[in-house]
Amino acid sequence: MTGTFGPDTGGWGDGDTDDESPPSGDLGGGHSIEIDEDAWKAILHSPEVWAAVTARAQEVCDTANSLVAMDPRTVERLSHGEPAYEIHPSEVADTTRARVQVQPANMLGIVDDAVNSTLLKSMGADGGEEL
Repeated sequence: MTGTFGPDTGGWGDGDTDDESPPSGDLGGGHSIEIDEDAWKAILHSPEVWAAVTARAQEVCDTANSLVAMDPRTVERLSHGEPAYEIHPSEVADTTRARVQVQPANMLGIVDDAVNSTLLKSMGADGGEEL
């Protein structure tokens, strides 16, 4: 399988696989809906959406920090007292929607995630609702 990986993609694959175009279509009974693309982008970048996405990312981050499963001496040596994971809101101006990443904050987070898959586990640990 070939693919790309980088800031313009959603991960491995042929680009961002999320359908981010405005919803439109036939509602039945002779009714249809079409939403203006600029209005749709404004909704996806609204303060309410940013707050919801940031809150969910913070939940995942907090869960990941609570799941760090390393020897206490290793934790102190690699983290210097800082949390292993942190959130980073996307700063790219031309994104199609609000994006926040949870990623290792230091070497402890890198090692812990590599050994224990902590970020993957934290995504489903609290059964968070899909946004």
